[in-house]
Amino acid sequence: LAVLYAYAVKVLATGELPRNLVSPLVIAAGLIGLLGAVLLEPVHDDDEHRGVSLLIRAVPALLLPLVPLALWALGARLGEYGWTEFRYVRVAAVVAIGILAVAGTIRLVRRGRPLQGTVPAVFAAVLLLSALGPWSAPAVSRRDQTDRLRAELRRARIDPRTLPADSVQVDSAGYARIASASRYLLDAHGIGALQAVIPSLPDTTRSVWAMGETLGLRLRDCGPLEWSTGELAWQGQAVRGLMGGTLAEVQLSASQPAELAAVGLRATLTDDRLRVQGAGWSAEADLAPLRARLWTAPQNCTPGYARVSAAVQLAPPDALVTLRDGSGQARAQLVVTRISVGMPVARTPSAKRPGVHVREVTGFLVVP
Repeated sequence: LAVLYAYAVKVLATGELPRNLVSPLVIAAGLIGLLGAVLLEPVHDDDEHRGVSLLIRAVPALLLPLVPLALWALGARLGEYGWTEFRYVRVAAVVAIGILAVAGTIRLVRRGRPLQGTVPAVFAAVLLLSALGPWSAPAVSRRDQTDRLRAELRRARIDPRTLPADSVQVDSAGYARIASASRYLLDAHGIGALQAVIPSLPDTTRSVWAMGETLGLRLRDCGPLEWSTGELAWQGQAVRGLMGGTLAEVQLSASQPAELAAVGLRATLTDDRLRVQGAGWSAEADLAPLRARLWTAPQNCTPGYARVSAAVQLAPPDALVTLRDGSGQARAQLVVTRISVGMPVARTPSAKRPGVHVREVTGFLVVP
């Protein structure tokens, strides 16, 4: 509570927008204080714990000024990004705390006993209303994000019936909003929710980081490319040519080798070369073809960010990399699920920038 009050003073003094972390902190403080009133009920008739009893009765009054601060922070995010189930639950929890703060403050002024059964009753009522009918969290979030997606498509002068397409160009801000709303509808409400807006999408469409490419959107050129990412566009089809054997998940960066203790292997990434060492053998694969493809991909630039990126969806045949030893024998295979390439920003203006290489790779390593 002390930290929240100090932050509230800072917000009022500087006029800055409250951060997104405010509402979870207010909810945490409210739950601890209000549930404490219920759990510590026996102390209210005990003279020895009069101080604790007074503190518990004062908690609702202390929470009362913080509820508008939390709603302010949530309102800013709702205006910018819209309703989601998670934001709805946050708002519902803050509203419940606000109701209890008012009721508890009234009791404090009247010198009444602290809140008891009112606490679980109010939370139960608010959460029940949040789960039922057209005002429920799923219904509100789906309706809001659907309307937002349609509005963004209209703003970009895109007929959703023509998507997916290969020639629709949008600015980076519109691209990000369309991709974000599409990804949310697909993740939270299923393909049917997204097909209600874009009817020609196949049932196998999955949510990926490069959702804009799935919809066929293209960005207008926005400057020099800094980094690029590829993601496996797997929609249930078989990964043909995959050898049988032991499978292990691997996450590699150019600066950090991976010790796969479960299968007795060590994997390293140096420039564009992926190397795996086992007991008495080692094998390598050249990731340069993937790097070259990612580096020539359409660009994505988001306002407010210095870096420019590109995104590529990798088909299963492209994502399968075979590692061979010095004699050419296939020793292992890697199904790439995510790969990043780039040219890091120099730390100082005069520093020499290293060339473009594979920086990170994640996937499933198969060893026969």
